[in-house]
Amino acid sequence: MTSLSDITRSFGRVIEEPAAEKCRIGLPSSSSVENLFDGDMSALLPVAASMVGRGALIGVGAYAAGLRGGDVARAAVGGAVVIEAFVVAWVALNRPRQA
Repeated sequence: MTSLSDITRSFGRVIEEPAAEKCRIGLPSSSSVENLFDGDMSALLPVAASMVGRGALIGVGAYAAGLRGGDVARAAVGGAVVIEAFVVAWVALNRPRQA
């Protein structure tokens, strides 16, 4: 049976550029999250901006799907937070290992 770590490692091998210092995996805000992992706290603003943008897109979709009022806000905030958590996990799993 294939494990989740095997799958993420294979994705990393497919997408990685050989000379890249950081993983270039194309997820929105992944470079900002990488900068946070490197200790650059100024990357919080771009991460937050990405979450707001995602939330707005999710909110539009939720409204178009028929949600109204607080349900739209909950869907937008919840969706944006879950997606950002995924990006953080993706970057953590795909960062080059430090010796």
